[in-house]
Amino acid sequence: MTTSQAIARARAISRRLVEGTSSSVDDFLAERGAWQE
Repeated sequence: MTTSQAIARARAISRRLVEGTSSSVDDFLAERGAWQE
């Protein structure tokens, strides 16, 4: 594996993690907002 391949793979993994956490945060806020209403 070359350095550029390793960097591309790390970026893909980090992007997936960021998208996963942001979506779970959105779900959490939506549930919390529904609970407060």
